[in-house]
Amino acid sequence: MHQGQRMAGHDRIAAEMAEIQRLVINGEAREVRSRTLAQLLDELGYGGLKVATALNGEFVAEKARAAQVLVPGDQIEVVAPRQGG
Repeated sequence: MHQGQRMAGHDRIAAEMAEIQRLVINGEAREVRSRTLAQLLDELGYGGLKVATALNGEFVAEKARAAQVLVPGDQIEVVAPRQGG
């Protein structure tokens, strides 16, 4: 593979990552750039926090989030624990 081919592949990946898709997050339609559930949590400011997640009504474990690819129209629920009483 020569330099031109590598750049073309890199440009394609960058374009895919920049593409906006519409998801429903906690009942609200949102436009995001994330491709996986883990990326979405980072984009929304939940990165590193302990939260529960569901995709289209199905629980998604923390370890599975990086592999969980999102598609337009997906419905995501993010629930953070509350403190106090």
